[in-house]
Amino acid sequence: MTVPSGALHATLDELVGSPFARRIEAAAAAVRASPGPIRVIVDSDADGLSAGGILVRALSRAGKRFHLTAVRGLDQDLADVLAAERSALLITSDLGSGQADLLAPIADAGTTVVILDHHVPISNRDDPRFLQINGHLHGVDGTLELCGASTSFLFALALDLRNFDLVPLAISGAIGDRQHVGGFRGAAARIVDAAARGGFVTVRTALNLDGENMLDALVRSNDPFLPGITGDEAAARLLLREVGVRPEAKVGGIDEPHERALASRLVALLLEAGIEPAYAEEVTTQRVELTGSAMTAKELQALINSAGRSGEPSTAIAVALGDATAAERARKIADEYRMQVRAGLLKLAANPPKKLRAVQFFDTENALIAAALAGLGAIYLFDPKFPVVSFTPTPEGGWKVSTRATRAQAARGVNFAIAARRAADAVGGRGGGHPVASGATIPHDGRERFLEVLDLIVVEQFARGEPSVASGGYP
Repeated sequence: MTVPSGALHATLDELVGSPFARRIEAAAAAVRASPGPIRVIVDSDADGLSAGGILVRALSRAGKRFHLTAVRGLDQDLADVLAAERSALLITSDLGSGQADLLAPIADAGTTVVILDHHVPISNRDDPRFLQINGHLHGVDGTLELCGASTSFLFALALDLRNFDLVPLAISGAIGDRQHVGGFRGAAARIVDAAARGGFVTVRTALNLDGENMLDALVRSNDPFLPGITGDEAAARLLLREVGVRPEAKVGGIDEPHERALASRLVALLLEAGIEPAYAEEVTTQRVELTGSAMTAKELQALINSAGRSGEPSTAIAVALGDATAAERARKIADEYRMQVRAGLLKLAANPPKKLRAVQFFDTENALIAAALAGLGAIYLFDPKFPVVSFTPTPEGGWKVSTRATRAQAARGVNFAIAARRAADAVGGRGGGHPVASGATIPHDGRERFLEVLDLIVVEQFARGEPSVASGGYP
């Protein structure tokens, strides 16, 4: 990917404000001063692996030796391993704030811990030994404005101004965490604007579709999932004929009147299916095109995400670093991933989740797509009055849980950052995350009790009716 050379196109103060900028600079100073190899832990999704790409490049440029591992969550077993390693400095990105209780003993034993996260913190600790770089601690909404990758980008910028050229990965992570829905906001918008001013990206409003041609884009569209169109080639052909668009036309290659006509039909289709207007209107979106690349930021995050979730985080990191061979491999993985998600959504459309008083839940054996099914199902398929819970069995015999709520549900009071954590605690598991997108790991025999407690908490949250922190973004 050829982009303009790194340069300062916005200061940290301009992007996130002075107090937060000073803490980011303190973290960068700690890394510069660290004498030994640095341990790096990132999450294995689009956001965490985009952050991983940023950290690999930034630490390499700084001449630092490091060992990076991508993980699916941070638990006591991993914390014990990290403690035994006794690294001089440990960096976590896209996780850590929700596991501060596991990382604090590592810091107290002598390792400097740097957390680059955006999940709701369970501790406000932030000191020279335990540097918690999280927007929530400085009035910046970590659900809507900053993600793990963009927080890592800010850290990289404090480390060296040349690292501004890593901004496409910050945007990739933000899109992976759906912070583009309804338009980028706050710090995210300022980062995108600075990237555009610097010539790293071009932003334009366009159809939120990707594919080899218009027919392919409609038939294979998972996000947005188009009821009656996704997975049905005959229906997609008929729709294109009715609006006068050739099936073989390139996405982005049709004229404005025809694009408007197609967008209007798709919005109407989604509204008729009962989709919230905010999501239906995402048929058109801010399309972020990467300078010097045929990919958009959305396509980049799709490659990174699918490779990471398919158990190939090294491929995902290589894609983030611009490796063409890895990108080709990731495209094949992404095609299979999209196919599995689409098949899963179509199956759930025919077999909806079961309902309790306040939440609805379903099971899937496929851990690869469980979170995607919960998030996309909540938006496009399921009863909009009920937030969604999915259960996937783990190799250890427990359950991996994903919880998702829509904007409207968040406005009515749902806060899964609280509900998932408390319900998991009640059965000896761990949970937490964002108000509208959280997860948990629980014992096998704790499932029924977990659901009972979670449902009761959400009933109480609905009764109070206090909007949670997030009113957009996730799921």
